[in-house]
Amino acid sequence: MTLKKGELPHDVQRALKEAAALPNPYLRSAAISKVIDAARFAYPTFFKEVTLKIKLSNVRLAFPAIFQPQTVNGEGDPAYSATFILDPKHPQVREIQSAIKDIAKAKWGAKAEQTLGLMEKQDKTALHDGDLKANYDGFAGNLYVSARSKARPTVVDRDRRPLTAADGRPYAGCYVNAVIELWAQDNQYGKRINASLGGIQFAADGDAFGGGGVPVSADDFDDLAADDMV
Repeated sequence: MTLKKGELPHDVQRALKEAAALPNPYLRSAAISKVIDAARFAYPTFFKEVTLKIKLSNVRLAFPAIFQPQTVNGEGDPAYSATFILDPKHPQVREIQSAIKDIAKAKWGAKAEQTLGLMEKQDKTALHDGDLKANYDGFAGNLYVSARSKARPTVVDRDRRPLTAADGRPYAGCYVNAVIELWAQDNQYGKRINASLGGIQFAADGDAFGGGGVPVSADDFDDLAADDMV
């Protein structure tokens, strides 16, 4: 998890770097939160549009629009997007929850707890209850994060080779690693904690969602050329 905000003062950058280097994820999140609390009051202008970058590992991909931007129900500007499904016991669930709290603290200060509580009741944070989409494959009993971006995300294979749509992966139902950035929205459209999509790495095959399938090779078919010679 990496804090980003322009050119932060060097003492804040140093403190964040030290906090991010802590090996224990819970101590790391607590230390980052403590730095944010202190820096927010010392340098308030730097924390108005703070973001937190998280690399998700071994999460399941759903609804990928990662090679061509799409609209939502035909409305709004086209964007790239993806949804990442996590088991409730996934080790990064608590990291995401802590990051959401940190974003809220940086954005709303003393009102963060109240604001975040209301957003959670209205399902307006980046981490959602999968049971709300239980009619879709893979969501029931799990959690999920939806991320969007107007810029095309980086999409790579296991060996970090760039992938295209023609490669047939990543696909809905496979397992991926992903980089997202959490950020706070506070405008005429309301208050939310959103996730921007930065990149996706194909990690492993999985049962494809929605009747899709894993691409096959030419070796899966018989050579019919000999029949043409008869």
